[in-house]
Formats: sequence, C-alpha cells, structure tokens
Amino acid sequence: MGIGRRSASGRTELGSCCSELGAGGAGLGAGSAELESEGAELDAELGAGRAESGADAESSDDAPQHPFEAYFDKNWDKCRSMWCAFERQNAVTLGNNTNNRIEASWKQLKDLMDSFMKVDECIVSIMYYQAQEEKKFMDRLFKLSVVHDPKYDREMQLLSNLISSHAFQAKKKQQHAVALREATGDFVLESPPKPRGRPKQKTQAVKAKRSENAARVEEDVNMHENVLSLVSACELLEENPTFNSTHEKLLQFKLFVFVGKQKPPIAHEITKLPTNKPLMRPEEIVRMFSKDLIKKCMAKMSAYQRKHPGVRELDIALEILGAEVFANSTVALMKKWHRACDVLKQIEKTLKWMKQLEFSRLGNSSFGVEEDPELPEKLKAIGILSTETQVLDLTAKECITDEVIRTVMLKKFGPDPNIVIFDASALGVVVDGSVGADTASIQRAMRGLSTEIVLFPVNCNNNHWCSIMINLAKGKVSIYDSSSSSYLLGVRAVAQTLIPLLPSTVEMSLRVQTYESGLGVQTDSYNCGIYVLIAFEIFCGAEPLGHLDKKTLQCLRYRYLRMCLED
Repeated sequence: MGIGRRSASGRTELGSCCSELGAGGAGLGAGSAELESEGAELDAELGAGRAESGADAESSDDAPQHPFEAYFDKNWDKCRSMWCAFERQNAVTLGNNTNNRIEASWKQLKDLMDSFMKVDECIVSIMYYQAQEEKKFMDRLFKLSVVHDPKYDREMQLLSNLISSHAFQAKKKQQHAVALREATGDFVLESPPKPRGRPKQKTQAVKAKRSENAARVEEDVNMHENVLSLVSACELLEENPTFNSTHEKLLQFKLFVFVGKQKPPIAHEITKLPTNKPLMRPEEIVRMFSKDLIKKCMAKMSAYQRKHPGVRELDIALEILGAEVFANSTVALMKKWHRACDVLKQIEKTLKWMKQLEFSRLGNSSFGVEEDPELPEKLKAIGILSTETQVLDLTAKECITDEVIRTVMLKKFGPDPNIVIFDASALGVVVDGSVGADTASIQRAMRGLSTEIVLFPVNCNNNHWCSIMINLAKGKVSIYDSSSSSYLLGVRAVAQTLIPLLPSTVEMSLRVQTYESGLGVQTDSYNCGIYVLIAFEIFCGAEPLGHLDKKTLQCLRYRYLRMCLED
C-alpha cells in the first residue's frame, strides 16, 4: 500500500537521524564544542530527511488512493496525538488517585456520565461491569490479606471470610465450648414448617376464636332443638303481642356475626335468581340481621325499585355476602323483631327503675304519689307494637315526645272544662319565633273563649320544650322556659303572634310576662318536658313545689307514667 511505502521511507530517514543523534549523545562528555558540531550535523540530516519524505509524498500523490486508505489517513494518522492523549489521561478508580494505564481508559466515561443518565445501555453496562470487576478484585485482595489459623476446620475457615473479626472471635469461643463438650444425646432433625401465606396468630387468639365459633354453633343447635326460628318469631309478633307473651322467646334470638367488614347487600328479583342462589327458608333462620345491615338492605331495595319501576317489594331478594339470599319479607320481619325487642328491653329497664324510686320525697298535696303495685303488670300488658309504648318515654332519662305531652295533658286537664289545651302540633316546630302552623285554624279553635285558661306546649327547634299560658279571665299571657335560655325570645315572639288571634270580647294585656314557677333552673338536657307539665299544673292552681332535684323529678316521672296507664 502507498501508506506503507511512505511510512517506511519516512521511518528510515528518521531512524538514521536518531542513530546519529544517539552518537552525538554518546560524545556529550567530550565537551561542548563537540556537542555543537554534532547538533549541527543532526539538523542538517533531519532537514534532508524531511525533503526526501516530501518528495516521495509528492511523487505518490499522482497515484489513485483507496477510500479506506484516505479514511485511515484522515482519522488516524492526522489525529494520532489526540487519541493517545485520550488513552493516557489520569483516572480515579478503586478509591485512590493513580496514573496507571489500566485505569486511564475509564477517565472520560466517569467524568461525563453515570448510571443514572439517559445514555446508551451499552455504556451503562460497561460501567456496571467495571464496578463488578473492581469489587471482585477487592474481595480477592481481602482474602489474600486474611491470616488463617491452620487449626480451623473448613466451616470456621469459611466463616472467618464472611463476618468481621469481632464477631468471629465470639463464634470461635462458642465453637470451642461445643467441641470440648461430650455430646451423648440423640437428635432428630425435622424440616421447618412451610409458611401458608398468613400472619402467624397467637395461640390464645386462636383458642378464643375457636371458642366463639363453638359457642355460636351451640346456640344455633339449641334454637333448633327449642323449635325457635323466624317462623316462630313471626307467630309471636302476630295480633297484639305483649311483654308476657313474647319476652321469654324473642330475646333468645341472636344476631348474625360476620368476619371482617361486611360488604353491602345485592338486590335481585326472586324470579331471576340463578339456581345456585336459593332463598333461605324462614324455618332455617335462627339469627337476625343487625340494624345497620337492615338499613342497608332497605336502601338497596329502594334503589332497585327506582332503577326497575313496577317491581314490588315482595318480589325482591337481597343477597348478603358471607351468608345467603334472603327474601325482602324476611328482612322486614327482622326489622319488626328489632322494634319489639327494643320495647321489651325498655320495659325491663322500667321495672328496674321503679324499684329505685324514693316516693317519700314528695310530700306535696298536689303532687304526692304512692307506689302502685299493679303498675308492673300494666306495663307488661302493653302491646309492644302499639302506640301505647310511647308512655315509656316518661321513665328514667328519656326525652318526652309530642304524643306523650298530649297524653299527659289530656289525662290531667281533659276533664276540666275551664282549661283548654292545644297540641304541640298546633304551633308546629317553632324556629326563631316563627309559627309553622296555620294561624287561622288556631283562631277558629279559640273562638268562643271567654274566661278559660289556654295552655300551649311549644317545641323549639325540635330540641327543647317551652310553654305559653294564657289566663283569659285575668287577661295575662305568660311564657315559660325551664332553663331560661335564648329559646325564650322565640317563644315571646310566638306569644305576640297569638294575642291578636284571641276573641275580641276578651280584654288582654299587650305585655307578655315571663312566668316564675319557683321550680328552679333545669340543669340537665332531658327533663324540660317534665318542667313544662309541672308549670302547667302550678299555673292552673296546684300547690307550688319549690326547687326540684333529680330524685324528685324521677318520682314525678313515675307519677305521670302512672297517670297515663290509669283506665
């Protein structure tokens, strides 16, 4: 090749010059004069060599040049110094700074990129491979530097290379103690149990869970043996069930127990149920759903009816995940069972509450009360699904409803023609002094009155009981609030609204007075209705009671309960 000829000639001339330069260097010790003469000769010969090389190149330029030869000449011969500089740069590897040629080739890569840059995977792989090789080299170096004890067995030799020297010394003492001990026992090696993918439970928790399951199974067996199922519950709740007829059996039913969080039920049409999802028969059911689950079932049923108009409630079934498929009539019966059980439990609490009362605390002639030995039997004879159970709100710490207020007022003031009572619904729920009912109907009801006493129980915000009392004979309007709260402002506004509705023949004072009952200020949140009833009686002429304490209020509750249950 042409490049070979040119290079050969150039190297020959350069070699001769270098040999003469070496000869001149050998005679360096002869003196400076000789050195200068040799240097002059060297320059002359170098110039001649360059001239000859240039002449050869000019003579060969006329010949055709191969493409590879031209590429090689352009990218290697003319850039040789640049490539050599790149290959021989300093590098930082193995944790030290060196200039050896083994590490020099990685200098540019480590300066310009790392494994986190988005570069070609080949370069990243090269760097990763280099890092692995460095680690292997350090491992081999460490193993060569460790001093091994010839007395160590194979296991101890391996252990000395895996752990630190401090940990190895501790293991060495243990191994020495075991080696000196005379082991004469028999050992049986067993494979460890395979994990089943569940977190390990404590033995105590497992036993408790097993006991609960066994207890539930035993309860279900007892219910079947006693012929108690949803069918028997339905028979007990027919007609007019009472405490005496249902208490013993209804309270034996337990609730369904679901493991984990209960998923919402799924509504189906009974006629479209698949064969693998049969309905549970009532005679097979010995447990009831919780109230929350029944609410979810009712909501699902309503949603299904909105989505599929025309489907009756009786045609819907509810699938309870973790149990079975139940007809909607079954869920409705469970809801009825809950209602009955709530009343039964409330009657039980009332019977216990009556035994704790101190009737001697009421020595007042108007409010005196004695224990009625027949009252427990009257409570047990109440229909547990009838409206008569509302009187149970008079017991213990229950809040009184509109119906209970009306029942007590009818029992107490109904026979007296001089007292006119209005239901709480006549005014509606009073919110910020506004009357929700029709004032024209109130005016018609008071038409023809002249000297009577008019009593209005006022339900404020459906949260508190106040009252308005009108004495037509004296022409006075009084308002009452047992807790002297801000509700009194709204009640005053309602009283101002009622004054123009009174008959025109009655002369009334336009001023509304705050009634002073002498009962003290209410300190609890559930006796406001009792205070209002007592204030009505005192306003109508009963003997004042004075300040009331909690035990006296409980006796007065018993008095009103007994009054409501009288024939």
